[in-house]
Amino acid sequence: MDSGILAVGTALVTGIFTWIAGSRNERAKIKKTSTETEGLHLGNVDKAVGIWEKLYDKLKIELDEVHEQVKVLIGENAKLHKEVLLLRDENSKLQKDVNKLTALVNQTQ
Repeated sequence: MDSGILAVGTALVTGIFTWIAGSRNERAKIKKTSTETEGLHLGNVDKAVGIWEKLYDKLKIELDEVHEQVKVLIGENAKLHKEVLLLRDENSKLQKDVNKLTALVNQTQ
């Protein structure tokens, strides 16, 4: 009977130690998988950040070019506005001259 209890006790202790060792091993595997997953996630985040940085740099260059083009267009627009004012003034003077000449022609008839 003592040998039966000893056999059961030995089996029980062996089972407990096996369960503890297996449990630790399983936790280590889970932790390793979790760490690998986090590493992959961080790698993906780094790639995404890299893509956004390249896109930002490209768009910034394009925006700077557009700003320069807008400055040029503003300058050209100001010159054209002055030219329009001068042409309107000249047109007005020519219309007055035409009216004077028309009046002179009408008086001589």
